[in-house]
Amino acid sequence: MIAAGSIEEKILALQEKKAELAAGILNEDRESMAKFGEDDIRDLLAALPE
Repeated sequence: MIAAGSIEEKILALQEKKAELAAGILNEDRESMAKFGEDDIRDLLAALPE
């Protein structure tokens, strides 16, 4: 159980977003690559907050 608005909730959201971005990269569907922008790459490579 994670409390709403907690750092754990934010970390979990970032981890889920990174997993989705990584899956989009590994997906063979070329249409998903067209939606992959600079911000997505930055988010994927960004460190998680401590």
